[in-house]
Amino acid sequence: MLGDRWDDGEQEYIGLVFFESGIERVRIPSTLKVLEEGTFHSCKNLKNVEARQGLECIEKDCFACSGLERITLPKSLTEISKSTFSACKDLRTIYVEDGCNARFADVEISASVELIFLQANVFQNNVFNDSQ
Repeated sequence: MLGDRWDDGEQEYIGLVFFESGIERVRIPSTLKVLEEGTFHSCKNLKNVEARQGLECIEKDCFACSGLERITLPKSLTEISKSTFSACKDLRTIYVEDGCNARFADVEISASVELIFLQANVFQNNVFNDSQ
């Protein structure tokens, strides 16, 4: 389904499903465990992504060459590819729920990107403020 959000009832998507689409923002449902390779590759209009508790893995080049500016990641995330954000020139902020065990040290991001760890109560209130 293309649009502003995925329905919570959906359980799986094939990699590259949004490749080069005009999607602007995404709420990843708690039922989705893996974002496959290249899922949002070259989505130039994509600005904001919120991943809910339940997401465990983000594969390589998932957001590569996209217009992503901000992403919110849950503590359930345990694996993130080093090339997840490859060529994301607009990426400014990665919000991560405190307690997340994914290794961000190996992820290739610009030095100007802020990696912010949030406590659970702040994290839950941080998602999809339309003014951002």
